[in-house]
Amino acid sequence: MLEFIILGFLMDRECTGYDIKQRMNLSTVNFYDASFGSIYPALKRLEKEGLIDVEEKTEGGRLKKYYRIREAGRAKFMAWLEEPMVVHPSRLEHLVKLFFFGFLPRERARELIADFIEFLQRKRDRLAGLRPGVEDRANEFQLATLRYGVDYQQFMCGWFENYLSTL
Repeated sequence: MLEFIILGFLMDRECTGYDIKQRMNLSTVNFYDASFGSIYPALKRLEKEGLIDVEEKTEGGRLKKYYRIREAGRAKFMAWLEEPMVVHPSRLEHLVKLFFFGFLPRERARELIADFIEFLQRKRDRLAGLRPGVEDRANEFQLATLRYGVDYQQFMCGWFENYLSTL
């Protein structure tokens, strides 16, 4: 998945690995995030597959690598984009932990759930705060994913608040 996100960012313009991470922080972070330790190996794989090119440029006395998508990368990205959307099973650690909270004292489980609700609220608020900064740069589909992230966090907050009230 990371490779397709990188190719998608490169569809717009050439980027450094740092640029890609910053773009993720402002866009896909609410549904897909990656560290520099994942991004750079993915860039190497894409280059090895002949899907992107890399050009080294010196800027301000520093050597930077700029990545540019090749026609083969565009074709692969577009073919993937045209595939039907599906929901993949995911690892929802918070639900795994909730499943086993019966092993904890009830009050400790309540504390952990309350802490999780606060975390979700902060995440929701952070995502909602991104909108003014990206509205002028994002298209309607990109804004829809941001709205989805805010709505999803709100749903999670509500669900856990309702559950906590029953404990």
